[in-house]
Amino acid sequence: MRKVIRGGVVPSVTLPGRTRRDCATGRGSRAERTTWPYSAPPDPPCVGGTCAPPADASAELASAPATVATSAQVGRRDWRGPATTGPSARPRATAPRCAALWRFRAERVEVSAGKRQVRRLDRALDAPYSGADVSPGGPTGRPMLQREAELARLHALCAAAADGHGALAFVEGHAGIGKTRLLDATVAAATDRGLGVLRARGGLHEQGDAYGIVRQLLGFVLDERPALLHGPAALATGVLEGRAQPGADSPFPVLHALHRVLVSLLADGPLLLVVDDAHWADEPSLRLLDVLAARVDRHPLALLVAARPRRPGRDDTARLLAALRARAPDALVEPAPLGPAAVRELLARDGAPAPRDDVVRACVQVTAGNPYLVGEVVTSLERAGRTPATATEAEIRGLGPASIAASLRLRLSVLPPSIEAVAEAVSILAPAAEIRHVAALVDRPGDEVAVAVDVLAGLGILAPRRPVRFTHPIVAQAVSEELPPAQRARLHRRAADALLAEGQPPTRAASHLLRCEAAGDPEVVAVLRAAAVTALAQGAATPARRYLDRALAEPPALPDRPGLLGLLGQALAAEGADLDEACRRFEEAAELEPTLEAAAVHLEHAARLRLFSGDPARALRLLDRPFARGTVDRETTLRLRAHQASIGVLAPLHGRPELERLEQWAALPGDTPGELAVLAELAAARWLQGRIRDAAELAQRALAGGRLLAAEGPLSTGFNHALHVLLDADRHDLAEPVLGEALALARAQGATLAASSLLGLRAVALWRRGDVPGTHRAAQEALALLHEVSPGMAGPAQAGYVALAAVELGDLPGAQAALDGAGLVSQLHDLTFLGAPFDARARLQLARGRSREARDTLEGLADRDRRLGLGHLSTPWRRTAVEAALAHDAREDARTIADEQLRRSERWDVPSARGLALATSGLVTAGPRGIEQLRAGIALLERSPARLDLARAQLDLGRLLRRERRETDARDPLRAALDLADRCGAATLADRAREELLATGARPRGARTSGDAALTAGERRIARLAAAGRTNREIAAELVLSVRTVENHLGRVYGKLGIGSRHELAAALEPER
Repeated sequence: MRKVIRGGVVPSVTLPGRTRRDCATGRGSRAERTTWPYSAPPDPPCVGGTCAPPADASAELASAPATVATSAQVGRRDWRGPATTGPSARPRATAPRCAALWRFRAERVEVSAGKRQVRRLDRALDAPYSGADVSPGGPTGRPMLQREAELARLHALCAAAADGHGALAFVEGHAGIGKTRLLDATVAAATDRGLGVLRARGGLHEQGDAYGIVRQLLGFVLDERPALLHGPAALATGVLEGRAQPGADSPFPVLHALHRVLVSLLADGPLLLVVDDAHWADEPSLRLLDVLAARVDRHPLALLVAARPRRPGRDDTARLLAALRARAPDALVEPAPLGPAAVRELLARDGAPAPRDDVVRACVQVTAGNPYLVGEVVTSLERAGRTPATATEAEIRGLGPASIAASLRLRLSVLPPSIEAVAEAVSILAPAAEIRHVAALVDRPGDEVAVAVDVLAGLGILAPRRPVRFTHPIVAQAVSEELPPAQRARLHRRAADALLAEGQPPTRAASHLLRCEAAGDPEVVAVLRAAAVTALAQGAATPARRYLDRALAEPPALPDRPGLLGLLGQALAAEGADLDEACRRFEEAAELEPTLEAAAVHLEHAARLRLFSGDPARALRLLDRPFARGTVDRETTLRLRAHQASIGVLAPLHGRPELERLEQWAALPGDTPGELAVLAELAAARWLQGRIRDAAELAQRALAGGRLLAAEGPLSTGFNHALHVLLDADRHDLAEPVLGEALALARAQGATLAASSLLGLRAVALWRRGDVPGTHRAAQEALALLHEVSPGMAGPAQAGYVALAAVELGDLPGAQAALDGAGLVSQLHDLTFLGAPFDARARLQLARGRSREARDTLEGLADRDRRLGLGHLSTPWRRTAVEAALAHDAREDARTIADEQLRRSERWDVPSARGLALATSGLVTAGPRGIEQLRAGIALLERSPARLDLARAQLDLGRLLRRERRETDARDPLRAALDLADRCGAATLADRAREELLATGARPRGARTSGDAALTAGERRIARLAAAGRTNREIAAELVLSVRTVENHLGRVYGKLGIGSRHELAAALEPER
């Protein structure tokens, strides 16, 4: 059994002589340290007087890189060797450092040009180093000062996760304040409690590498837990491998896949997930942290994020960090500056004499109580041969942050150029660098680079561990800022070349190329383009845009420019911040394309954005441009004309000529994607005219064999239109299997917008079949996905079905909230598929007794339908209009509306529409004639999928019979209405049926508390998955729940169904309608 610790996999059992805490922090026991190579050097040559060269220096050097990596686990003090006693004591050199010292002294001519520099190097190697306790490698053994409250809160975070309750903590503080040490201590506490640990750290150049932080956290899954990357989590594979995985039109499918991977890991036990220096994290990784933070209370996950304070900004990183911070208002940990007592203790460490009060006060003022800067004050004093006890106030005041930075630069300046170059290379590769990559940047052998790293570690510049890191981000930043721009750009280019040479993902190389000078290099353009394609496929639009902007600035060769501009248009569209700019990029790309067929692809993208922005006329003009430029091939012509027709279906006022043009292609066999698209839109055109039977035949031809879905994908407008036609034609048997297949494909591809559209269609199908809770659930999920793609998007059609279902569920405030967000507050839109929100608004107004307002709403809808020339009966709003007119005592108006509906239904000849029209007419007619019409309508509705309309018709029949004083005859239809309403989940309708039954003298049954009908929507969904053979863990992963939640739901299901195990579920559940 292994417990995940990033980086590295640490055994969950402890080694002999070591505690679990030692395993977590990398510290060894006393006995173990004596056996680790070089951690306790021999006595001679390294202890007891002057350092002597090893017996075999070459052998020592050959083994140094490997052994240093091992000895680094014991922390800085162990690596440096035992210290002598006394206030000015300094650590003795260990064998790796001695080897480095002797090598550089022995090869003076190679590493240095003259004796003066050799003497400076000798002094640097021999100089004492006290160093602040800021090593990112783990706790150093010194207790943290003035951090008791912060540690208590972070330990409580781990305790909560261990008990199964997830939580978030956000540690915010300036550089050097001690954030990393707090995180180290939390990791140790979490390991003591049995939590697994996933850890990552942002770096100076991390933001350009999309999902770089995620790969630090979860990269091990590829090799160690590949089984977690199947099914709904498969989209995570491309991210972890750093390659393109086409299909995602937004970051959220990828983020959900990564979330599923984490949920699966949590099935093995609670986790602590730590991200340090999140202010340098890449934007897609921060989005994952935000997703986790939003759901952290559902899982045994402790999420710990540390960052420096950021000024409010408009960039995504600033917004995401602000959002994370806002999610932890009660768990915001802000380490305070150290007070005088703590600073005094730091200055007097290792048994040194205590400094004077004026020195302590000066140090507090100079460092602002920053622990790292206090440590650097001590280091600066010791390098000058002074101690805090002997220093004066004036000396301390001369050691401000600027002086400390100068001290760091001085430490580097005494080194030979070859060693200084290693420090500079590590700053380019920060936050962590492999020896081989550093060697590639400085063009030196790996063993020499390893020795140089050891020298820099001895000076307190690098941490004694692998991969190579600076002791603190402040040091990394100082080294990086000293680099001249041209040299920095050259090193970034070398870094990119080194990463590409060993097959690293293009996004890693691109993060360095972003910082190179533009030079017209086609290889740079190719790498940046590949990185952009990868990022777009992973839903990381912002990094993709940065890569493409930089590629265009290189600049590319003219033939490559249109493709880059088209990709940039896609990235801008996916970002959603500037759709006008995205359209301009697509149009520019189309102008540069050498062929009309290639230009048409860009113009179709631009047309979709123009339509989305509410400008259908301009969208249609864009699609006409290729025809104005020359002769377009047949397949492209069909595709463009179908696209124009789809706009005509959505906005008939602008696209009627395009709809009429399609009639010439009605006899197409559907052998090509272009022909299939035309057939689908021709079906929608005839649907618009009210010719539902012709439309259904064309839609069936377009969808046959799954060829349209395969050719155009689940986001295809024609595909969606053809499905809608079949649903309106009562062909649920044909439409719903295809709809389910398309929805599964959209989810597998991560096509969020397509999934939202298809879920909207599923809501339509469920509403027609009378599944009210299912409608509510599907429409809400469709809206949620829509808002993920674009938070400001209204989604009026989906909101309409949320509101329709909410009214029937008795949730009038919920219905109002859905309509308030639908973008239809004051005006009607001239778009075809917007009948549902107006019908829902009128139903809500009726439920509140505002029949006059309901009539006004539907009269406006009727005017709109006439203006658009709509002949379909897709939204049965006239039934609601009749009810509103009768409630307002306007029977003649009700008769007029019912008669019009009846006439239209003769042409729209499907059982559901015809049956509803007859039942509505019977409601207005009343008397024996009305009862006859209602019975005829009920007979047709019973042959249709329309269960909710059937329940209403039964209720209307029972009410008419009761008013005719035929109470006994009224009871059967009223009981049928009650039973149907219960099965549909229509609480409002069921209450009305129950009241009518009571009025007849009958005693209706109460609400169901057992059986299938008593299950909640969530319970039924879990029960059906369990009945299909899914395990609890698989159900939890699919529904993004904890295993415990699934177990609790199934326990309630068993009780309501009166069964004892999941093997009885299939028989106990009613067939899905």
